[in-house]
Amino acid sequence: MSETLPAQIAKFIGSGVAQLLFDWSVFSLTYAALGDTTPSNILGRISGACLGFWINGRFTFAATNKPRLGSAQFSKFLIVWIALTAVSTIALYNAERNMSWANIYVLKAFIEAMLAVISFTISKWWIYR
Repeated sequence: MSETLPAQIAKFIGSGVAQLLFDWSVFSLTYAALGDTTPSNILGRISGACLGFWINGRFTFAATNKPRLGSAQFSKFLIVWIALTAVSTIALYNAERNMSWANIYVLKAFIEAMLAVISFTISKWWIYR
């Protein structure tokens, strides 16, 4: 039996904060070095995705201490990750032409927080089901 929705939301928020910090840190370091949002965002999202897939499959959406980390979950996760990464990267790419570098860092965190809502919904009812 899976946990209640509020418990899953709380765990997803906790894992999401860890993912966001990891993603944003990799993005920030790469962006500072390269000055280009596209590779920086993709590297950051890959880093966060690896952490997130494991945490969410092992803890957030596990069924009675049974992890959901199989190839079926990974295939679905990858599809969603590619779509959300495209949205995030396109938004940052477009913003890069009109915003200062300091605002890009803030926008990155905001975009990822908004995508987290979409990601939870899809993860709960499709990826880790």
